[in-house]
Amino acid sequence: MVFTNTLVKVADNSGASVVKCVHIINKFRCGKVGNLILVTVFKYLHSKKVKKKNFYMGLLVCTTHWSFRREGFYIRFGSNKVLLFSLQLRFVGTKVIGLLDKLIRYTALVYKDTKFIYKMFNFSCKLI
Repeated sequence: MVFTNTLVKVADNSGASVVKCVHIINKFRCGKVGNLILVTVFKYLHSKKVKKKNFYMGLLVCTTHWSFRREGFYIRFGSNKVLLFSLQLRFVGTKVIGLLDKLIRYTALVYKDTKFIYKMFNFSCKLI
């Protein structure tokens, strides 16, 4: 679960390493896997695309909170991770780094502009 003012790691090569959650875009106070959140850059590499004090959309892909699977087991990741998108929902990076949760395949269909996520996930990362 991610709340406002939570520091979240970035799981792509956009140039940001840590972002801060500003607002969660759903009906509830907490963000879960597959939710869009509004973030601002907290730490970044100076030679990349992202800049500090700019706002971006983030897709939550891993959380440290236990999540239940239909197969009958729970899964938990070591850190909260997010993918960075521009405010027009265009992917900022070019590659996804690390392991991601399988639930984002099902929840990404809600956002119709991000159908290219499936192609990106199939070639660049492993889903658990």
